[in-house]
Amino acid sequence: MFALLLLVPLIGSLFVVQNSEAIEKFEKQVSEGYEWNYVGSQPLNAKDKNISLQVQGSDPYIIFKLKKPVE
Repeated sequence: MFALLLLVPLIGSLFVVQNSEAIEKFEKQVSEGYEWNYVGSQPLNAKDKNISLQVQGSDPYIIFKLKKPVE
């Protein structure tokens, strides 16, 4: 149990460090009015900042995307 309590923050901090540039962009866009939208499984777009998912043996993909709502 104690080892699990040590591993969770460690894994979380590694995630933040590896994705800090993308997370900063997400925070900025959310403050500008962007919202998370479900887009289904889509391949990565190299020009966008994203946090991808990947299942062993498949290409990385996204399922949510930040979009500015049309008013």
